[in-house]
Amino acid sequence: MSILAVQVDFQTPSPLALIAMKFFLQVIFIFGVTRILAQDGAPIKSDSLVLQDENLVTDLFGFGTDPMKYLRSSTQPSPQTQTQPVRSKHENNAIDTAYRFAFGSDIFIVLKTSHGDASVIHADVETPRFKTKQGIGIGMTTADVIKALEAFKIKSITRYLVLRGDDAKHYLIVYFKAGKVVFMEYFTPP
Repeated sequence: MSILAVQVDFQTPSPLALIAMKFFLQVIFIFGVTRILAQDGAPIKSDSLVLQDENLVTDLFGFGTDPMKYLRSSTQPSPQTQTQPVRSKHENNAIDTAYRFAFGSDIFIVLKTSHGDASVIHADVETPRFKTKQGIGIGMTTADVIKALEAFKIKSITRYLVLRGDDAKHYLIVYFKAGKVVFMEYFTPP
């Protein structure tokens, strides 16, 4: 009986492996942006509490009028950034650009139009790093969220809290588990 020993170098991937990895990430990014642009509205479940107000989700994370500048400069460490051209939904023959800013598991997608306007169109937040303008963040208890939204006179929250603007396609879903916020997912139409 003989034993075959093989030494594998995991430190330096081959150029072909790097190309395949980049291609795979781009396909996932394109799929994600396409899915976001095609959203019809928040999936409301029977255990959701829905709050709707004109300004409830406007500039939700407090990034101001230039979210790209905020995401690139105001946070440390710098995010991993990817870009993808996308066909404009508002102008024929115009190309907008989708930017994906990843801070570990926290991800923001910003759409910059061919005119230079930029806005966050999607966000997945899984860490306490980013909070809403109302102060809602990962790890908060249900009681703290109710207090942060006291103007709405909420009595209880079960599993999901949906914050909506006037447009049903502009919303934030706050997910709760064991009485704490565990995930936030934001969508807005481009």
